[in-house]
Amino acid sequence: MLQQQHVWHCTETLSVCPWHASPSRSPGIRPSVGSSHFLEVEKFGQVKKETRFGRQEWWNRKNRVCAVVVASGALTENSHSEEKRTRKPVYFVDIHALCYEGSKVRPSAAMEWMRLLFTQVTQDNPVIAVMDGERGNEYRRALMPSYKSKRNRYRPLSARTQNPSSPQGDLREALPLIHGFLSLCHVPVVKLEMAEADDVVATLVQQAVDRGFRAVVASPDMDFRKLLSPDVCMLLPLPEFGRWSFYTLEHYVAQNQISPELELGLRCLLGDSSDSIPGLPELATGFGRKTALKLIKKHGSLEELLNAVAKRTVGKPYVQEALTLHAPTLWRNLQVLSLRRDLEIILKDEWCQPRKSCNDTLAFQLLEEQLQRLHRSHKSAIFTHR
Repeated sequence: MLQQQHVWHCTETLSVCPWHASPSRSPGIRPSVGSSHFLEVEKFGQVKKETRFGRQEWWNRKNRVCAVVVASGALTENSHSEEKRTRKPVYFVDIHALCYEGSKVRPSAAMEWMRLLFTQVTQDNPVIAVMDGERGNEYRRALMPSYKSKRNRYRPLSARTQNPSSPQGDLREALPLIHGFLSLCHVPVVKLEMAEADDVVATLVQQAVDRGFRAVVASPDMDFRKLLSPDVCMLLPLPEFGRWSFYTLEHYVAQNQISPELELGLRCLLGDSSDSIPGLPELATGFGRKTALKLIKKHGSLEELLNAVAKRTVGKPYVQEALTLHAPTLWRNLQVLSLRRDLEIILKDEWCQPRKSCNDTLAFQLLEEQLQRLHRSHKSAIFTHR
């Protein structure tokens, strides 16, 4: 049922790849003992994952992955793994991020990804959509004025610019249409005015796991890697293959050789240019990813690292100087990059019920027509503006 694509490659000889939904393959038929390939199938909700390797190579790779995960403290006993497979998945979809192709705004992309999600992945499992609040960035911009400064701030639709056909204006007009589409598809939409979707997802994912669900975060935003755990995975849209791909804790550990708990500290040290967050590589000469990774692995977190720097020498003179001089910036990075999990939002029981798909065909047809009309109106506005 699922087909493997070689997308995620790890260092050295280890390669672990996400799993892609495809209706063209039948589920798990194990080959005979003499077969040249070994097939592993693991059920994830209603979706199965399969991989094919030579038998000896499969065992070698499996052992290496398990060794890395165990070393990070991320792998538990087999009994817990069996229990995990029986837990019902809940899918959290980051709608705003799906409306882009790279940096280009394209609201119809969200519709295409939702179609694939419903038909190839979620089946009747519960799906919860999350959107950015209109003033969601204000919390972090109060801490760091440069936060996402390269991106447009929210402006109400009534505050039209001189160019009414701007891409951001197109997106703001499309989001209410997408909201109506999701409601017709029996997908609850969660949106808090003063919160970003990342924080809403983090809060709801924690509640879902505490209540015995398995959480799946569907988003191209790799910031969600900080949430990865035995009960939380990501679902990545892969435009080059036109399909979704599961990205799990095991994939992350095998790819990065660290546990997700260290991801936050690493990003604080390295910064994030897409969100205009400064890092030590641009502030201190000679400080790069290799040095940052070594320090985070040794101390376990940014907090422990900075506390150690205040008391003793933790590395070479240039490392000590950089950490001491830019400690205030790093503490601020930690505040900005940490996902909030204490928002005033409660995961409702009705959101976790099986999704009804009876209206899907009509909903997709209506949304497609609405987005086409919106696109034509903006093309007309461009012509008029010129």
